[in-house]
Amino acid sequence: MLATFILISGNSYAEDIDNIFGFKLGSVIDHEKDNFVENVKNEKKSIYKIKFKEFDRATVSYTPTSKKIYEIKTEKSLDNKDSCIYELDIILGIMSKKYGAFKFSDFSDQIGEAIEKNPYIYKYYFISSKDQTLSVSCKTRSNYKYYISIVLNDESIENLGKQEQIDREAEYELKNL
Repeated sequence: MLATFILISGNSYAEDIDNIFGFKLGSVIDHEKDNFVENVKNEKKSIYKIKFKEFDRATVSYTPTSKKIYEIKTEKSLDNKDSCIYELDIILGIMSKKYGAFKFSDFSDQIGEAIEKNPYIYKYYFISSKDQTLSVSCKTRSNYKYYISIVLNDESIENLGKQEQIDREAEYELKNL
């Protein structure tokens, strides 16, 4: 069960939200690690798929030059909305004990951008510390499959990655003048 996996992985205290499932935000990616399956082709991001039997999809995103991890993202598909919300409530209870109280968001403070990006979210909870956000949600896509999504992100490291990408593109342009 997904909830059991979450319970035994990660921290046992509520101070840090900088690591989950054995990966720490800001640490340098280790391509030799057994869990890495393949590098995902993406022009804007450096992403590695991770193999976890508890999840249908798991990825680690990292900066292109310094190779620092800035996002760990997992998804698990479920049969229907009720089972998705049920599993979400169990996971949220476990993660709240580990990381502290999560906040519920209906995106009313971010109408527009957030809803445009995620029009199929049914329940969304998050906890933030500095530039780091850990979110847990129940959502669907246009194919009406339901998913539990767990995302840990560090915005400052993600911004570093964007700057590294800009620098790489500028360097490439200079070489090809």
